[in-house]
Amino acid sequence: MIRLAGGGGGAQEFVVVTKLKGSGAGAYTTVSASYVAVDAVNLVKSLTTSIKQAIAIFASGEGINESDGDYTQVGLAKDGAVVAQVGMAGTSHTAVFPWSLTYSEPGDGSAHTWELQFFAFGGTANITNIANGRCPFFTILQLPTS
Repeated sequence: MIRLAGGGGGAQEFVVVTKLKGSGAGAYTTVSASYVAVDAVNLVKSLTTSIKQAIAIFASGEGINESDGDYTQVGLAKDGAVVAQVGMAGTSHTAVFPWSLTYSEPGDGSAHTWELQFFAFGGTANITNIANGRCPFFTILQLPTS
């Protein structure tokens, strides 16, 4: 977590940056037809965002469809409910499909758990997770609103 001071004069305003990334220990896969955690250790974060802050979340990664008909859906979940999602589809078994998600909302002063989730439609969902940096990233910004 990084805290960046901003503003001038009296009270300090902070931008809080939290960056999460995949383990790099091999592809994430699932055959689940409903959303499940991509990585319940490295790609999940519980935090409280003040009512004087907004939250902005950016997630990105890539995947490969292993066979015809494979389709991977990636979602950003807040307290288990998906609030943003994107899909990867195609018939090439070697082409890499990049994806990205962006989501923002005002803080409500309550604790929430943010998590990257995915599911498979018609086969196996596959998200690249290689130690050379080709793994999913998940960045959370808590921004002052006043």
